[in-house]
Amino acid sequence: MSFLTRATTGVAMIAVSAIAIGVGVWRLTDASAPSASGPSGRVASVPKVELLTLEATRAFPKLTAQGRVQASQQYRINFPISGTLLSVSPQLTTGLRVKRGEELARLDPTPFEDALASAELNLAGAENTLREARQRERLAIQEYEAAQQQTALRRGQLERLEQLRTRNLASAAERESAQLALSSARQTELTRDSSRVNAAAAAERAALDVKRMQLARDQAARSLADTVLRAPFDGVLEGVSAKVGDRVSTGLTLGTLTDLSQLEVSFSTQNPRVIRLMQPDAQAPLPLETTATLTLGSIQYTQQGVLTRVASTGDLASGGRQLFARLDADPESLLRPGDWVQVSVTEPPRDDVAWIPLSALSDDDQVFSVDNGRLRAQTVLVMQRTNDRALIEMPGAQHIASELTPRFADGLPVQVASSEPEPPVSLDELIAFVEQNTRMPSARKSEILDQLRSDPPPALVAQLTERLRQR
Repeated sequence: MSFLTRATTGVAMIAVSAIAIGVGVWRLTDASAPSASGPSGRVASVPKVELLTLEATRAFPKLTAQGRVQASQQYRINFPISGTLLSVSPQLTTGLRVKRGEELARLDPTPFEDALASAELNLAGAENTLREARQRERLAIQEYEAAQQQTALRRGQLERLEQLRTRNLASAAERESAQLALSSARQTELTRDSSRVNAAAAAERAALDVKRMQLARDQAARSLADTVLRAPFDGVLEGVSAKVGDRVSTGLTLGTLTDLSQLEVSFSTQNPRVIRLMQPDAQAPLPLETTATLTLGSIQYTQQGVLTRVASTGDLASGGRQLFARLDADPESLLRPGDWVQVSVTEPPRDDVAWIPLSALSDDDQVFSVDNGRLRAQTVLVMQRTNDRALIEMPGAQHIASELTPRFADGLPVQVASSEPEPPVSLDELIAFVEQNTRMPSARKSEILDQLRSDPPPALVAQLTERLRQR
């Protein structure tokens, strides 16, 4: 009997404990019911989306990129001849500006003056030889002409003797003597003709020698003039290395002169809009207004320019296109070749674009609209980005999500949030809502109703209001 009594008591205690645990779990579940039970659990799993209405606007799209300044006109300072530096101008210093025609350096002119004097003497000798050759040519011509006249006389004499012989007035001996005289005259004519040809050839050789000596004289004069190095244009000197007494060879670079009034900036981009710039019927035909901005600490220097051309080949480094913009002439420009600048190219106005917040644009340039309760992704062409917004071509949808989350994907079920504020819920509506709840225990229901009728806590009112709206 005692065993049965203890067994019955143990079973009763276990049953009571199980009931107590069940009641506790039920009360805990019921306490959290206003915020996570019933239909509200299913609604909370569907994200809400606030829609943004797109409006087409007129804007000037800007293409931005990083570019590098380069000089359109640079001159490597060097002598075209070899020599010893006799003097160096104080202006021949890195960073200083020089004017066109200003003397930069001078070589020792002594050997070049001697070379010029020697070339002039050689020219004078060649000219004298030419005069003598031409005189001999004139004498040879005169002798040849005299031989021609002698031959003509001998021929005439022979013809008269032939006529007299037909009338038996001249002997055969006289005829033979005339023939021999004509033959001798012809031989003399040929000799004089050969002398004339030789004299003409000698005169031509002398004339060529004179031209050769003139070229040598001119070359010596240019070499003497090249001993003075002058600036070919206004500019700034860089990388100067020259000292008096240095031996310089032909073409040795002493520095670089850069024309700051003819600078351009080159930059690369993978933006698909560059294709339009390369087409004859482009929406943004060249040239286009361009701005180059150089940032030096807290200072920003800006220089205007014009986009002039697109490279004929692709950029191997970036896989895009390389563009060139000519900067406006500014001799006082702070830009230098090699500077990296921010380039902004302004395109013609567009009327089919809209500004949207960056929060509405995904990393892969997509926006999301809502169709039948599901997200629909659409890729757009981004024309420009700023710190907090982007300029895009108008997509097919007029309403897009104003703020994206990592969960957003094409086809995701969403709930569109109303843009109008919801009307407040009265205490009477909350009381009626609690009274109609059949799943809530009576004790808990009475407790909540008492709180609502007396001094309802704000947290309880907020939870019941959210649950009522989600019903």
